[in-house]
Amino acid sequence: MKVGQKVKKLRELKNYTQEYMAAQLEMSVGNYSKIERDEIPLTLERLQKISEVLSVNYLDLLNFDEKQVFNFINQSNSQPYSQGYFHQQYNYPPQVIEELTKRIEELEKLLKNK
Repeated sequence: MKVGQKVKKLRELKNYTQEYMAAQLEMSVGNYSKIERDEIPLTLERLQKISEVLSVNYLDLLNFDEKQVFNFINQSNSQPYSQGYFHQQYNYPPQVIEELTKRIEELEKLLKNK
């Protein structure tokens, strides 16, 4: 499942409209819908903002799997979300790794200059 599809599924689980998401992200509904259709690439900043609106960690968003969620909900002995259901070993997309690496390098430079 691509990132845009994950955003859409989480949005639907929260019962948020595309209009609501677009307003929160300060963008047009048309451009927001392109995110859900994976027609425009997501920057790390935009991914973080979407995650904030959806009240999830952006890593959880990237690793979201609706099949696991529905299997989890249907299990009688399942633990609640707050006990770390989504916190699994992450398989980061290459773009996210690149972005995070750049950010870490920038922060290291800032710390060295202080």
